[in-house]
Amino acid sequence: IFWWQRHWCVVIESFTLYFHAPELRFEGNALQRHMNRGLLWSLVALQKLGLIQKHVTPFNEEGERYHQRFYRVFPISVPPSLEYEMFQKSTDVSKFTGEALIEMAANTFATCIQPLAQILTIGRSAPITSSMNELKLMQRVAMSNKIALQVVLSERSKVNSKEDLKVKIDFSTHKTFYVLQITRQSQGQLS
Repeated sequence: IFWWQRHWCVVIESFTLYFHAPELRFEGNALQRHMNRGLLWSLVALQKLGLIQKHVTPFNEEGERYHQRFYRVFPISVPPSLEYEMFQKSTDVSKFTGEALIEMAANTFATCIQPLAQILTIGRSAPITSSMNELKLMQRVAMSNKIALQVVLSERSKVNSKEDLKVKIDFSTHKTFYVLQITRQSQGQLS
């Protein structure tokens, strides 16, 4: 196959997806934001419930890491940069319980599942591409994490199992979005 044939195959494939699945153009970034929001809330909730431990850094604290990460953005005047104290106030989740955060994370994953299913059914008529495979993996991660969080919520309500749960973060399904694996220390894997 010549280089121009490969180029035209990619152009035709992109053109077909552009018209058969226009949701891919608009929803891709929103779905990634929802996935990241669900992952963040699930991490915060699991830390709050004591199922995972926050990583302790020996050399610097969160404020210093914040300034190191965003020091190139601070000189930009419009919009005004967010100071670390305001960042702390805007990301404070102390008013929420761990169970409420788990419900919020599970609902966020649930809102990702429906648009992904719609996009994938529309995209069935289009050729299989790497972006379609990416969406399938995102759907699998969202479904797995929603179920895992529901298991944590139901197991936390039981009296004996509060100390038995163990959470493992697994990146084997997707390179960016992790899957939560819930195990009971006494019996084996739950989800």
